[in-house]
Amino acid sequence: MSLYFYKARDSHGALAAGEIEAARREDAVAALREKNLFLLEIGATRPPGPRGRRPWGRDTRAELVVFSRQLAHLLRSGIPLARALLFLEHQAADAAFRRALACVREDVARGAPFWEALAKHPAVFSDVYVNTARAGESGAGLEKAMTGLAAHLERMRSTREVLVSALTYPLILLVTGVGTLVFLLVFVVPRLAFLFTESGPSLPAATRFILFLGTAGARYGIWILAGAGAALGLGLRFAAAPSGRAFFDAVVLRLPLVGNVVRKVLFARVTNILGLLLGHGVAILEALRIVQGVAANRVVAAALQDVYQEVAQGGSLHESLRRRPVFPVLMADMAGVGEETGRLSEVLLEVSAIFDDESREETRRLLGLFEPVVILFLAAAVGLLVMGILQPILRLNLEAF
Repeated sequence: MSLYFYKARDSHGALAAGEIEAARREDAVAALREKNLFLLEIGATRPPGPRGRRPWGRDTRAELVVFSRQLAHLLRSGIPLARALLFLEHQAADAAFRRALACVREDVARGAPFWEALAKHPAVFSDVYVNTARAGESGAGLEKAMTGLAAHLERMRSTREVLVSALTYPLILLVTGVGTLVFLLVFVVPRLAFLFTESGPSLPAATRFILFLGTAGARYGIWILAGAGAALGLGLRFAAAPSGRAFFDAVVLRLPLVGNVVRKVLFARVTNILGLLLGHGVAILEALRIVQGVAANRVVAAALQDVYQEVAQGGSLHESLRRRPVFPVLMADMAGVGEETGRLSEVLLEVSAIFDDESREETRRLLGLFEPVVILFLAAAVGLLVMGILQPILRLNLEAF
């Protein structure tokens, strides 16, 4: 028997987590489903890392995009599902992804529904993926569902890559500049301190401050690093706790400039997943329950839980959204338009595209402000350091002549 960690939601949408003993992962999944739990994550011994990415392995999200798109093409060409999965299994570059596809293919060949075979591998195929495949298999058409999933995954990956690439240069610039300043203060300034010892109190204030920083860094650098490491560890531990995560999530949403970008990215994801699920026949309550699990912010997830409960009691989606300030007005208004016209899934996808475009534009604008601020800060710090060192040296030279 093995011990499996799991995260799931019950019939009321509440989050549940724990451990279960089973001979195989499939048995653990079946046992949890018998308890009417909607599985979010499951893994052996300890909680898994971020979905789609193993701690020390290859990122399978890019491969999942290719798999979804190619599977849609093969099914559209009339190739049976089991044979299409065999073709794609041979093409998979990642070993773990290839093993998952082999298990899925074997289950499908035995007559199991495709979505059930996918659900046995939650570390690779998310709830959104499984439920979209389930809806497509039962009505909308599996090839159409795979095409929609490929577009959704590609958009999410594209947004993530844009953000990462946009942040890379400023962060490298900041880290390099700060590292250079620390090196000068800790290793260079203490070596020059003996030149100024005779001047004593007559040294400029900037020079005395620089000498203080350099001396403190040289003498107590290890203790400073240890204290910073301890503070960082405590901060990360607090952030990992439910109360700490909720606190930081709320703070991030309220940050000037950055909070607005985070909101746009979050709601682009939420509306895209809702639109995708609804467009492939998933019921509104099931779609709201799923999107709670993929919302990367506790404040937004709690608000979605409230929306779920109101809709379950017969309320409309747009009114439930409008009553919660965390949701953008555009999202609530457009949801109302979608409900009135019967095009809710299409409208939500359009709103997602709007949020996605706005988040990219605001990210570029924000980083356009961030880069010169970092450059000016580093230039001012280096200039102050150089002037603080050169000023007394020049004074000593003048006094010598």
